[in-house]
Amino acid sequence: MFKEIVNVIEAWNNKVKVKFTKKKMCSCCKLSGVCGMGTEALVLDNHGLALKAGDNIEIGIEEKKTLLASLIMFLIPALLFISSLVFFKNYGEALSFFLAIFVLCIYYIVAKLILKKKGKEFNLKILRKI
Repeated sequence: MFKEIVNVIEAWNNKVKVKFTKKKMCSCCKLSGVCGMGTEALVLDNHGLALKAGDNIEIGIEEKKTLLASLIMFLIPALLFISSLVFFKNYGEALSFFLAIFVLCIYYIVAKLILKKKGKEFNLKILRKI
């Protein structure tokens, strides 16, 4: 599990808002700028901890979630690009290459739109209060 220490900005009911800054958790991913997880505030469940603004907590994310992100960003686009090249091979080399690039651009636009809505569902867990 990848772990990070974050600062609580707000706390209410069973939720906390934390300020997340790229450190260890995103340093393992070379595309941390693409996913939009730079410096921003996230809302998490407090998991029964008594938290208040200014507290430091340790959060974690499972490795399988980072593997899923790698599949979305690397493996699927590579397979899509190669299959597009094969599908468009009758159009000539240059045109098939540019059509495959176009398909890849469409994929990244759709992926970015989906991740904008669902990207915060990577289930960061509060491990402990520091």
